Amino acid sequence: MEAALDALSRRALTRHEVQERLDGKGYTSEESLGALRRLEEWGYLDDRRLALGYCQARARDGWAQARLRLTLSRRGVDRAVIDEVLAEVYAEGLELELCIEQVRKLREEEEKKAERRRRPGEAHFGAGLAAASPRQRIGAKLLQRGFPMDVVVKALDNFYKPN
Repeated sequence: MEAALDALSRRALTRHEVQERLDGKGYTSEESLGALRRLEEWGYLDDRRLALGYCQARARDGWAQARLRLTLSRRGVDRAVIDEVLAEVYAEGLELELCIEQVRKLREEEEKKAERRRRPGEAHFGAGLAAASPRQRIGAKLLQRGFPMDVVVKALDNFYKPN
């Protein structure tokens, strides 16, 4: 029990993560299950609450549903809990709004980079290389962040002419 409380004192953990820590310290499955049950009864261990807080915070930072789903799944959160929490956090249209905001930020970064490249007398690398368009670079970054292709295309269409 003390090992589980110690782990939870550092940061919020899922049931699976606490179980792994207890297993790593050599506790029997019976001891671990008893400790996990007590922690849940006391309210120290709640995968749904953890997932909800995690998703709300990451959504504000522009994380896409797919990325959150993968992260929570890797942390051992039950698929049904993940689905429920994502449905609660990502109301209809929210993912598109988040994606549009990310396009706005990435576009500003692209413009700053272009401005630095235009400064005379400053060395810069890659000037002669055939580069992808800003729309393509931003789109690739959004896809890497887990946004679905249809959402990325709609968001980009707000700032660039459709292909």
